[in-house]
Amino acid sequence: MAATYRPFLLNEGEELILSDDALTAAERFIEFINMLGMEPDQVVTDPIVTIPVPLYRQGQKFPAVDPSLLWLPLLWLPERVALRFLVQREEGIDPRPESDAEWLMRIALELQAAGLYDSRKGWLDVLALYGLDIDNPVDLARVEAWQAGGADGVLDAIDITDLE
Repeated sequence: MAATYRPFLLNEGEELILSDDALTAAERFIEFINMLGMEPDQVVTDPIVTIPVPLYRQGQKFPAVDPSLLWLPLLWLPERVALRFLVQREEGIDPRPESDAEWLMRIALELQAAGLYDSRKGWLDVLALYGLDIDNPVDLARVEAWQAGGADGVLDAIDITDLE
């Protein structure tokens, strides 16, 4: 199956690293939370990257996110990528979690390296990789039922680790 790419928030040709300005980053943060239906404290942004990223917790899915946007790779990151690393600064000092800027930069680099975002094509549609078309009302209803707690072998099996 051919990869499907979709636009989302960014302009064609725009990379994930370094926002044009802090105002654009703030505007995108607001647009991101409004589009996905998330609360501001569930998302991290920094002008070092051009896109906000949802906060992950171990084992978390995003049941309240607008189901029509569940194709977005940012919502399917493997825990190895999504959870913060511990940074060892000096021998004998306890490691600290990555800062917001470090975490966002690492995620942006991983997204680009894995082909989950391409500045010319847009964002890889994760659901399309599994044969689901979010524009098809039947598939959208399937995603909604899964978000409501229903079992779905395909959605439960989505794992983009191999794309990393």
